[in-house]
Amino acid sequence: MFADMHYGEGEAEAWGPAQDANSTRVQNAVLQSELNGLGLVVMLGDMITGNNVHSNSSAYWDEFTLPVRANFSGLPWATILGNHDDYPFQADGSPRQYTVETQADRRELLANDLRFADSATQLGPAGISLASNYFLPVGSHGDPQGPPELLLYFLDSGGGRAPEVYTKALHSPQGFFGMALDNITPTANDTGVFAVAKDTGIQAVFVGHDHGNDFCGSVEGVWLCFGRHSGYGGYGSWRRGSRVVELGSDGAIRTWVRMEDGDVVSSGELVGARDAQG
Repeated sequence: MFADMHYGEGEAEAWGPAQDANSTRVQNAVLQSELNGLGLVVMLGDMITGNNVHSNSSAYWDEFTLPVRANFSGLPWATILGNHDDYPFQADGSPRQYTVETQADRRELLANDLRFADSATQLGPAGISLASNYFLPVGSHGDPQGPPELLLYFLDSGGGRAPEVYTKALHSPQGFFGMALDNITPTANDTGVFAVAKDTGIQAVFVGHDHGNDFCGSVEGVWLCFGRHSGYGGYGSWRRGSRVVELGSDGAIRTWVRMEDGDVVSSGELVGARDAQG
């Protein structure tokens, strides 16, 4: 999972393209380290910083997907949107900051993503306002086109705040491991997401947005995990990396963070084989 890449910052400054090149380097390094057994890349939101992109945000979208497309052909990826991806362009002017309409809305960004053959991204239902709400069925390793072994749900944040399930992580989660150096910014209202996750047997939830967190903790039987700040855009100077999730054929779920330099941190078993089998 790559989270918070923030391509497109400082596009008129020398440091902007250099920062994006560093983010591309992170992707290539992590993908190369994890290539054996890798089945899906998840782009966890805030891949571009729309409020810094004056025009043609799709060009930055194409740039952040280029490492997978160019160097790992045949490897599918799936994208979910964060708050910055379609944020309106902002600039300092006299006498105050001015804002212009976003260059591409959420559905247009996803449609751009779907141009590529290896994109597993889906457009969410037209009847709701959030574009990247969808699910992907996952078959077994031996029969990938057969009946799904599990479902991956992708939920559009809609406003850049972590789902309210993460307020639960403030209250002594069990099995806590990983880095917790940032605030948690939950949604303003409890919309029942955690209750649905718990009642329907969701085993783990993963989110980005808060760059200084990569921790996991179990609350009422549901694992809550942050990704890892992957890009050189956005705030914070924490080491860059990517959360990796391994789904075993026996139902076990393991996770770790692969750092840009190859180190592995924040690792643990979320669901054991015996737990998965009931």
